[in-house]
Amino acid sequence: MKNTAKRLGKFLIVQLLIIEINGMETSTIDKIDIVKIIENWEALINQTGSFEERLDWLAGNIAAIAGQMTEVGDHCAALLKDKEIELNQELALSCHIVTFIWAEQAKMFLLLMRDSLFEQQKAAIIYKDQSLSEAKIGALWEQTLTLLKEALQELKKITLQKTSEAEALKQLKRWKHQENPWKIYKAQLALLVEQTNLLTEDHQTLKIVQEVLSAAELIVKETIETCLSDLESNNNKIDSVIELITAEDSKSSYTLSAIHEITNKIKSVVYISAFKQQLEELLEPHDIKRSPVVHINGGVLERRNFSPSKNISQWFESEIYPLLYEVWEITEQGTTGLRMILLNMTNRLDILQKERPEDLFKDHASLTKPLHTFQKDLIALGDNISNLIGLIDNRVQEELKISNLFDTQAHFLSVSLQSTLNRKIWHSEKGWLAQAQRWTKTALDKVSTVKNKFHKRRQLSVSEKITLCIKSRLADVDNKHYTNIFLTKGYVGESFIVGREANIERFGDVVLNWKQGFRGSVLLTGDRFSGKSVFGEIVARKFFFHNFHKLVPNTTLTIGGRKMQTGYNLKEALDFICKHSTNKKTMLWVDDIEVWWSSKIPFYQNIHHLMDCIDAYSNRIFFVVSTNSKARNQISNYSNAKRIFQAEINLNLLSKEAIQQAIMVRHGATQKKLIDAKGEVLSPKAFNKLVTKIYNASSGNIGEALLQWANSTYYIDDNTVQHRPETYKGLPSFLNEDTTLILDLLLLHKRANEYLIRQLLGATAFEKRYATVIRRLINVGILKRQLDGFIEIEITIVNDLKQMLE
Repeated sequence: MKNTAKRLGKFLIVQLLIIEINGMETSTIDKIDIVKIIENWEALINQTGSFEERLDWLAGNIAAIAGQMTEVGDHCAALLKDKEIELNQELALSCHIVTFIWAEQAKMFLLLMRDSLFEQQKAAIIYKDQSLSEAKIGALWEQTLTLLKEALQELKKITLQKTSEAEALKQLKRWKHQENPWKIYKAQLALLVEQTNLLTEDHQTLKIVQEVLSAAELIVKETIETCLSDLESNNNKIDSVIELITAEDSKSSYTLSAIHEITNKIKSVVYISAFKQQLEELLEPHDIKRSPVVHINGGVLERRNFSPSKNISQWFESEIYPLLYEVWEITEQGTTGLRMILLNMTNRLDILQKERPEDLFKDHASLTKPLHTFQKDLIALGDNISNLIGLIDNRVQEELKISNLFDTQAHFLSVSLQSTLNRKIWHSEKGWLAQAQRWTKTALDKVSTVKNKFHKRRQLSVSEKITLCIKSRLADVDNKHYTNIFLTKGYVGESFIVGREANIERFGDVVLNWKQGFRGSVLLTGDRFSGKSVFGEIVARKFFFHNFHKLVPNTTLTIGGRKMQTGYNLKEALDFICKHSTNKKTMLWVDDIEVWWSSKIPFYQNIHHLMDCIDAYSNRIFFVVSTNSKARNQISNYSNAKRIFQAEINLNLLSKEAIQQAIMVRHGATQKKLIDAKGEVLSPKAFNKLVTKIYNASSGNIGEALLQWANSTYYIDDNTVQHRPETYKGLPSFLNEDTTLILDLLLLHKRANEYLIRQLLGATAFEKRYATVIRRLINVGILKRQLDGFIEIEITIVNDLKQMLE
């Protein structure tokens, strides 16, 4: 307290020197004038009001004091340099006091004011985050005022103290033999003013980011309120339908029309799209790195780097999206479920109206029973959402605050493994792994290069190696035209179909036997990208023309003018097709049977219904079912697949010649010249060598081979591309018990979301162990979240993972 008072006292004395020097007067100022100046400062301190006024007062006075001090210091330094011999003793002593003592003490006083400015700015941010009460804010400022007032009172005592003339002359003599330190102090004063301006800019930046975080929180609240409103709306629709059905005086035609109208108003909402668009539009203007001051340690300003847009986006992806996806999924489940019930009801009533219109609403109980049951389900769904909302609200309230930036001991909007994801390792490590063997056979300088890069590779963490692998497999963004031709999904024409002649012939034999009265059912198996979907479209077009139905979850199925919204209940969809496909023989194609499951309808239940349907209707419906290799094994556990299916066609392996032809056909369609690393047109021999490498790497999987070729080919110009096989990197081993379980589940079912995984593994185990595992796998890029909220394995490594797990 006394040191502060002394500093402030010396500063105020210098204000008198400013008057004296600017007026070029050498007369002294009496003690009454000094006390008057002190009292003026006391009045100035009491004039501050709101937060912003206090901040402006501090910042403005730092600049003003530094400016006055610089003016006085320059004047005194100039006098001592040019006219020191001519100066009388009193003025010389005053100038030396200014440049030797007062300059240092005034600098320390400005440091005090700068630190006070930062603390007040920090308090303002924390207060707005509602982490500091108004009473505490007021108490903090009152303590500051009390300190200043006590310092000023102490200053009065110091000001009135006298110094003997002999002591002053002795000190003046010592100063004349020392180098004047004013230049150093002047630079320090300028730096303090600059730091004050930067603190003010930082404060404005943090206020803007604070508003962004508040807006982001509002977006979260709005989407939750929308979901709750939609659930309530669905519940009200159920009440309306029940009221219509049970009304005694209503006409049947009017009631049915009203139910149709309610059904048609039920639309599926893609919540994630609207939410992401709002969040991206909010964050887009703030995609700039910031380094605000967050702490002052021993007078040194400590900064913290962060990017508002990037940090907020990654935090949402890691901490909020998984919970929101469940909220959205539950809400969509309620909407889809109600729509399915009403569609089934209206379809049944439409038929009944034509056959027995007098009995249309006679059986109230059977019509309203599923509605009452589903209404209870909606209550349970609402309870689930309430629990999730509690978790979301806790995370938002605790972490989505800019004031957390000031806590240097904790991460701001922390994301698992974020430090490894932020490292820019791609360019420095590019292109050594796939070509290591070739390099070791070349000159010694290239061997040395490989060794150096090998040592660098060994220093990388597993997460960095995974990131490096995935990034190396991404397609060249400038080569989209070329890549799209290679990776177009589905049927693209006969000319693109190669190497499947034997499979197509075998399928045709089964169809022929079916037409002669034998069972009609084929199981298509194979790993991801083995061509099951394309093969299904080929045989459907070749043998059934347009007379086939493809079953996919969550789509509208239309047969003879009748419509049905499919969910994940395969039995309902099969019953609908079998009931209404009575006129002629047709093909029913269930592609990716492994995705037919939900929290309420397990996979094995749908498999059993499929088997029963094949047994009952395979004489007039030709069943084609495709699935991956892992699901194929699961199906065998549930039933005797060999008995149910007339034939099983495995599409895993395609010959090297066929893959070579497939690449050549697609490359020819791009009409681009293919060159090697030297810029020369690729020879047939070199082309065959590249195809052989890709064939071995893909294990004969056509889709994997095309993916590797496309993603290893780079744009040179509009007419030229270059193949760089060395860029494709291997996936490191990283599996443990928890990651194996999650990845094995996704390999089996292709896709899932946190809600379904929670149902499978149990809520306790999911929260304690697997939720973190999933977030970590998403953060390193092994898992990808799709627009509908479901999680899938990154396509470029899915078959690598399958081999690891085997």
